[in-house]
Amino acid sequence: MGRRKGPLRVFCLEGEWEPDDPADRQSVRPLLELLEDQGRVESFYCDVATHEELAYYLRRWTEGSLKDFPFAYLAFHGLPGALCLNDDRSDPNSTVSLDVLGDLLEDDVMDGQSTSPLALCSTRPRDDRSVSQANPRPSRDGL
Repeated sequence: MGRRKGPLRVFCLEGEWEPDDPADRQSVRPLLELLEDQGRVESFYCDVATHEELAYYLRRWTEGSLKDFPFAYLAFHGLPGALCLNDDRSDPNSTVSLDVLGDLLEDDVMDGQSTSPLALCSTRPRDDRSVSQANPRPSRDGL
């Protein structure tokens, strides 16, 4: 396998860590900036707080202008089988099941066009159940 020429192109979406605290500055962005300053990565970064924003940016990544960023870094809180757009894990409107996320990414990722590592806390099911059994799949329209 040959060495990559130039910086790794990273597509990064980040959820809200503490949406109720306006002084909160937690973010993965300084890490990306450090790596950019060293010439190791070139990144597209966006914070997302809604289902619509997540779907919009994932579509841009898989189908549109961001397709040439082959490495996705999705930084979110999580629950077993789901990612959380913010820290209110009890609010079903703030969660997206991994099955729905998989549906959004499936075509391009399965075609080998993209790599999609996740930085999601606590998303693995608590027992041997599959992700589908742990979190029933909502309709795609409900994303």
